[in-house]
Amino acid sequence: MVEFSSSKPTCEKERNVTYICNFIPESIPKGIENVHLKLEVLDDIALNSTTFISSGWDNVKLLELRADLICVGHLNLQDNCFKGLNRLHELRLHILCSILMFPKTFIGLDELETLNMSGSVRFLWKSLIPALNGSNKLPRLSHLILSHCSVYHSPFLIDDKFAQVLQTKKISYLDLSSLQLAKLNLTALLKKLKYLEVFNASYSTINEWYHKSLVRDDLKYVKTLDLSYVALPKTVFPQPFPGKLIISNASFTFRVSNSKVWLSPDTVNISGIVPHLTTIWIRNCTVTLGESPDYLTNELIFRKNNLKRLDLRLTCGQFSFSSFKAVDISDNGLQFIHPELLSCLPNLQKIDLSTNQLVKMTQESPLLFEKLFSRLKSLRNINLSRNELTMVPMKMFENNQEIEVVNLSNNKLEQVHFILTGLKMLRVVNLQGNQIHTLDQISTDILNGILDGKSTGEPRVTVNLNANPFSCSKCETKRFLSWLISANLVDVSSQTLKCSNEKGLSEKITEETLDEVEKICERKTIIISTSVSAAVIVVVLVLALLIFYLQRQHKRKLLNRKNLINLLRKGEGSYEFVVFLSFSNDDEDFVNTYILNPLNENLQLMTGIDRELVCTGDRHFRPGFYVHNEAYRGLDTTSVMVVVASKNFCRSSYCQNELDQAYVKKKPIILMFIEHIDKENMTPTIKELYQRNVRVLWTVENGEYKMKTTWNNVCTSILDLIQ
Repeated sequence: MVEFSSSKPTCEKERNVTYICNFIPESIPKGIENVHLKLEVLDDIALNSTTFISSGWDNVKLLELRADLICVGHLNLQDNCFKGLNRLHELRLHILCSILMFPKTFIGLDELETLNMSGSVRFLWKSLIPALNGSNKLPRLSHLILSHCSVYHSPFLIDDKFAQVLQTKKISYLDLSSLQLAKLNLTALLKKLKYLEVFNASYSTINEWYHKSLVRDDLKYVKTLDLSYVALPKTVFPQPFPGKLIISNASFTFRVSNSKVWLSPDTVNISGIVPHLTTIWIRNCTVTLGESPDYLTNELIFRKNNLKRLDLRLTCGQFSFSSFKAVDISDNGLQFIHPELLSCLPNLQKIDLSTNQLVKMTQESPLLFEKLFSRLKSLRNINLSRNELTMVPMKMFENNQEIEVVNLSNNKLEQVHFILTGLKMLRVVNLQGNQIHTLDQISTDILNGILDGKSTGEPRVTVNLNANPFSCSKCETKRFLSWLISANLVDVSSQTLKCSNEKGLSEKITEETLDEVEKICERKTIIISTSVSAAVIVVVLVLALLIFYLQRQHKRKLLNRKNLINLLRKGEGSYEFVVFLSFSNDDEDFVNTYILNPLNENLQLMTGIDRELVCTGDRHFRPGFYVHNEAYRGLDTTSVMVVVASKNFCRSSYCQNELDQAYVKKKPIILMFIEHIDKENMTPTIKELYQRNVRVLWTVENGEYKMKTTWNNVCTSILDLIQ
């Protein structure tokens, strides 16, 4: 037994395969495979050829020597000191005090695959070279981890000699992170370590860097190259001065040159290489691909590089960055990224834009933000979390038919007014940690629409609404809470959703919560019913009479029309106007000449109402108000939308927005085609209505525009469509 602690020697057994001691026991119980020794080195200690030869040690597969609390002496790993550990696969040495190795320290560890010396800050690294040198030393070694070693001694020299020593091993994983490297000869490492799959030099400071003569073939087996937060010599990567680095109004031609070598591994991580006091702003620049990039990298990670603005257009031509499948530019404080920068990534499946400031892009250019992912047809995972977003454009994800995960967590969204219908591969919509108090009818309709058209064999969809400030203190929240509890999209119990009740206290949302809100509604109903009891009796009598008359088919239709006209006379809510007439301003002359007045006059004639029954933007939108909000208000005051379909209409984003709003609100829509439009030029909504519903057609006969049907038929259809 070798004692290392001033306290009583103790050992604990975990799960019958793990042994944890504060000393080195002479023997190990039968069946133990993992041994963790948490030591206190109070004096110079030497491990020799007799330390691990007693019973039980020959079955150990993992050995950890840890002395990271009290370590004031020296630990000498003498020749053959690990003798007896015949089956050891992993050796961990996490020692704060000095470690000295000898040329035959590792003799006998023929099965060892992982040597982990991370955190051994006083390790004399020069003694490692002779300890590893030779084909009879650690012949099966594949993982070498030297992270955060030799901080208090001379810097590492990763030179040709070091690479030559490792050449006799089949090293597939080499971790040189958080080191002071006097020299890093990448050429020697990558040319000699033919089995290397993962190379990690993150957070290291490199004084001398050598990479000449490297070719792509030297990295053909490397799967991960991690150079994140590395401090490179100025000769390799000139450090920009602190402050703003602005590149504006410039055009470049992209040439591959040496980048083809570095973008060969599957994953390349170059996060944090821009100094934290430097910010990069690219404004109105264009890059043209002059040759095929021919990269092999699938994932590029570029976090925390202070990229504040990427107003950069890529002109692809016949070339593209076809290898990239995942791009991570999160945590940059990014305020703007041009959609055309992503247009040359046809196979991109995952993009991480989290922890940025893209809310500023939604304010500056909402149309460009809406088109951000429009060309990424293969996209499966979008991360826009932590961007302070208050809105997401309606058609943001319209073209991403392969999307599986939409992460909008930890923003400031209050409603879900963006279309998710038709995304058949969608599995997760993460709305966690937003500012949702209650979801309106439009939002719940949109979320319900996710399931439209999905077959039973397609992925189950989950909407994560956790950590939102839901309210259950008002009767108005009843509809939303009822939807929330019953919706198949939201698992209320597993997400532990909570709401604020009448007393301002937070409570878990359950069926009992809905009962309490029902009571709030009942109290409100009692107050109202007391004052309108006489009116209720009248309504009951009227309903009884209606039931009697509804038994006759002909009288029912007449009565429905009569009731409709009465509602239109009152002009309240969606009955203020009969028709919302949507058309392009470029077609205004045609509309005023052939449609507006005849439509309004025939509706007046059929209803007997003298006021205007057709709502148009120019006549009835309030000047100075946000045009999209006015469109919403106009649709709320009308019963049916009539679309004057033309090529101009299909080209107008505002017209398309009005039509999509009416479609989401489930308003009856009549298409009135004033000219021929090819199907490929139609918007998706118009194409769907064109194929499903009867439309009105205009033709030109003898130089005059004529409608193929009658105004009486059109107006009768409009009135019949009103619910």
